[in-house]
Amino acid sequence: VEVRGTFAEYLKSLSHGTRKTMLRHVRRFQEASGGEIAWREFRRPEEAGEFYELATAISRTTYQHKLKAGIPASDSFRRELQEMAAQDELRGYVMFLEGAPVAFALCRGGDDLLGYQTGYNPAFRDSSPGTILHYLIFERLFAEGRFARYDFGESEQPYKVSLANASVRCARVYYFRRTFRNLAAVTAHLLCNGLSTVAGRLLEALK
Repeated sequence: VEVRGTFAEYLKSLSHGTRKTMLRHVRRFQEASGGEIAWREFRRPEEAGEFYELATAISRTTYQHKLKAGIPASDSFRRELQEMAAQDELRGYVMFLEGAPVAFALCRGGDDLLGYQTGYNPAFRDSSPGTILHYLIFERLFAEGRFARYDFGESEQPYKVSLANASVRCARVYYFRRTFRNLAAVTAHLLCNGLSTVAGRLLEALK
């Protein structure tokens, strides 16, 4: 998301359907929250520990945690967050409902703000907490005016595509020596990816 102009102008740059859906979710969450959405930004060293505890509690409820890809439960990662905060690089965000944390975003700041990791409690999936938290973060970023852009990171997940107003091509390049073993491994990988793509298209056609 290029942080240029105003937040209202950013919203207008989104498709009509995306903007309408986002605003509807925000309005419903406001109503469920008693008129005002409770959320916090964490950026100081003394706040890093509290953010870690809240984000970890949410992360434990997510599928990423089951895949060992959630917030690392370690003292070393807690210290890493504190070090980030000491260098004014930490931007942690947590959204609450009735006092309970329901969604978080861990971001790292430089010229851009990189969305390092996000997650939400699946019990609140129908409320689209991740979308609402991004709405609040973007509103804050446009008001603050410090970062040039918010970087979702790699991949073309639907929510990233729908909320972005810009994109940058990126790739990971791997070099393999020309050996029979490497040729067999790369060919098998290509075949697996191809079969997965075909299977996905068939499933979509059968819906």
